[in-house]
Amino acid sequence: MNKNNFLLKLSFLITPVCISSVLLSQKTVSGLIEAEKAFAKYALDFNTRDAFVKYFDTANIALNEGKALNGYQAWVKRKKRSSKLLWQPEFAAIASSGEYGVTTGPYEFKASLNDTALDRGHFTSIWFFNSDGEWKNLLDHGSGYSHSYPAVSNIKSVSLQKSKSKKNSGQSMEMSELNFIKQYETEGKKAYNKIVSKHIWFNTNGYQPVSGFDKLNKALEVIDNGIHFAPIGFKTSKSKDFGFVYGTITRNEKTANYVRVWIKENGSWKLLLQVLD
Repeated sequence: MNKNNFLLKLSFLITPVCISSVLLSQKTVSGLIEAEKAFAKYALDFNTRDAFVKYFDTANIALNEGKALNGYQAWVKRKKRSSKLLWQPEFAAIASSGEYGVTTGPYEFKASLNDTALDRGHFTSIWFFNSDGEWKNLLDHGSGYSHSYPAVSNIKSVSLQKSKSKKNSGQSMEMSELNFIKQYETEGKKAYNKIVSKHIWFNTNGYQPVSGFDKLNKALEVIDNGIHFAPIGFKTSKSKDFGFVYGTITRNEKTANYVRVWIKENGSWKLLLQVLD
């Protein structure tokens, strides 16, 4: 092999790696999607424990039975196992300032790669672009269901743009969340009609996800009235157009968790995604 042919082959080997590294370091929705894919691939190629330790922020939030725990520390303490957790992104959204984003998509848990799924559902992950130029998973939560889910053929995404509209609700994301909770307490699930985004996505435990404003009624059919929401934490992007809240839900003396992602649409805060245990 002559020198030129060797260099040409070498360039073909290096180029995909370089492109992947660039995408992972981008504060774009494409970079966010590539980070989620890289996370899933690392779990497949190695093991779930090491993948979560590698891609989780050290302040990662894990929700369980109404509590908010440090997910990173929980995974550090776990043992490596041969079981496989497989997943892929189906939807992603990112703040106009690029430091916060969300992904969701189907997952399956198997004892080994060739076994049938023992558990399946949809994950929801909140991501943060840190000062080192890396996407890190800041919050990870899942909602399960029993039936298999179609393979993802198209990843939908929303990239928020800096608003040029002079219209502004004047209230914070936190206040929008608290106002919704008050409205829900008096109006029940009808309160959702006033605040959902055109890109709305519902992950409700026990049911497959429902997305799109045109399917709102179908999504609300499986959400009960009489849930008590209690926020634990809030975070909002620098651009003030993307934020998320996590907390507890209580109904019939049972306690679980919820996550909501809010975005700005035409100057007003709208619900983009909700996860209910």
